[in-house]
Amino acid sequence: MNTEDIHKARKILENLLDNLDIYNPNYINILYNQARFFYMTSSYQEAVDISYKALELSSAINNYNRIILIYYLLGISKYKLGVIDYIEDIDKALKLCDWMLKRELKLSLIKSVNHITKNNS
Repeated sequence: MNTEDIHKARKILENLLDNLDIYNPNYINILYNQARFFYMTSSYQEAVDISYKALELSSAINNYNRIILIYYLLGISKYKLGVIDYIEDIDKALKLCDWMLKRELKLSLIKSVNHITKNNS
């Protein structure tokens, strides 16, 4: 992906967020996608900031769509930044998987975390 494509993708996400009401059920999904975009472009601090915003908004409007994935993304972004408490957020994601009976998702997240931490060692 070239720089122009990355810039366009960022603008699309920003435009969607600017033109969607925060109470729209898709707003949290777009915030998650924006945080994921920043993670994928190695803008880990921005991914952390957007993840916190998504978690705060989720609580404020009782929309827990993507909450597991937001905690996971927050944790791996913190890991990439070298933040020691990253494991707490990953643990929250895994506990939510247990509570919501998302066994396959939990296994997938564990595999992903192991892959990320192993490749950075």
